[in-house]
Amino acid sequence: MMSERAKNLIIIIACALATFGLAFVQWHRVLPTGTQTIAVAGIFALALMFAVGVWSSLLVVILLAVITSLLKITTWMFWLPILLDWFVLAGLNGWQMTNRVHLQHQQAISFGMITGTSQLAGTLVLLTIQVVWMTGNFNDVPRIIEAAGPGALLEGLLYSALIPPLVLLLRFFTEDVPPQNPNDSSVEKISRIIDLSEHKKKDEDK
Repeated sequence: MMSERAKNLIIIIACALATFGLAFVQWHRVLPTGTQTIAVAGIFALALMFAVGVWSSLLVVILLAVITSLLKITTWMFWLPILLDWFVLAGLNGWQMTNRVHLQHQQAISFGMITGTSQLAGTLVLLTIQVVWMTGNFNDVPRIIEAAGPGALLEGLLYSALIPPLVLLLRFFTEDVPPQNPNDSSVEKISRIIDLSEHKKKDEDK
């Protein structure tokens, strides 16, 4: 039987190669201040967080950012929203991940929606900074944001739709859930995955 370390290494390499391949898949829209890039290169690297841990995921993001930037496939501006997504997801999960609990479908969908929202917001914020940097004023920001909005929204929706199935697929190969014992609460204690549905239930009970 394949060891856990070897299995994780194969998954990391596969996700890194998939991320590198998706870096070539870009759609471009011309804006008054430049070109807007729409891509989903970060989906495998971000989903990797839920399979082998947050720091392995960050390593893949940074490594691929350096390689593709040096090869002039992408730029650092391309990867900054993805890094923002990573910080949001890692922060929500307490900066660590465990495969000792089952990740439910609703949780995966919630994390996908959070990632898509973060990608949308990050893209628009970086675009605003870029516009102000180039023009020196805020007068052109509303016009540029209006022009870039549809592309940024499409990118956010793609992340929201693609992250959940990828996360569930990777978890299928990496989850190692121990047999549940009703008298043992240790499984719950080691879980760092936030169950957003539980927070909602608590708010409703109040």
